[in-house]
Amino acid sequence: MRIGLVAQWLRAGFEHAESRATAWRYAAGVSAVQLGWLARLALPEELGVASFLLLVALELAVPFWAERTGSTLWHPHHIAERYGLFTIILLGESVLAATLGVQDALAAGGVSGNLVLVSSAALVALFALWWLYFLEPAGEGLSVKRGRSYLWGYGHYGVFAALAALGAGLEVAVADAGHHLDVPRVALGYAVALPVGIFLLLLWAVHAVLETRSRIRPAVILPAAAVVLLLPLAAGTLGVTALVVLIAALCVFVVVVTLTDQARRGRRSGQLAGIQ
Repeated sequence: MRIGLVAQWLRAGFEHAESRATAWRYAAGVSAVQLGWLARLALPEELGVASFLLLVALELAVPFWAERTGSTLWHPHHIAERYGLFTIILLGESVLAATLGVQDALAAGGVSGNLVLVSSAALVALFALWWLYFLEPAGEGLSVKRGRSYLWGYGHYGVFAALAALGAGLEVAVADAGHHLDVPRVALGYAVALPVGIFLLLLWAVHAVLETRSRIRPAVILPAAAVVLLLPLAAGTLGVTALVVLIAALCVFVVVVTLTDQARRGRRSGQLAGIQ
């Protein structure tokens, strides 16, 4: 993959003289960091974590360094679409993980009320998060505030990590509903709640850097995230199934409130237009 990426940057440099310095900086930076990853294989094991963190920092620094000679041309709506498609892929992976949990539970104990409830709630939560992600017009925000694209783009590392972790958490929660796992209830609860809470917080944060007025109001999404992160403390009393149901209900609540608020804003704008 890196060979292809470097080749494309070299090609861009040859064919577009105005951006040649930037393109060749990208090619040099990507190549140098890749050599670093290869050299890391020969380092002593005790330097593994430090070298990994250093190379990650260098990876993230390449665009900042390369574009000091000039900004590359990119289409904001296309970039927003690419990130959205990757989000859909991760949500699909979470659906697959929950399905594997159902299969595991069915093999161990058959169908039960808890299994049906927690698997249904898992799907509802995933669809609600999907809906929330695409409520925000990222393409419009990137068009207006292109200089903040790094904050928006790098913030998605956390969004993607949260969705990937949510799949694993839902798989464990569904499996626990089918056959009780010997794992503390609080830990099982946070396996689902922590990714959802982080997703909600970062969803607000990455769009807050682009939009002066987010479609999902902070007064709605931030308290919802806080409640989600606190719910597992009551997992011993509520149970994991009830906890997943409540998390799904909170996600749906944020969607409903946001859609209602959008409809109200639309009616108000229509009334003002009519008066004018």
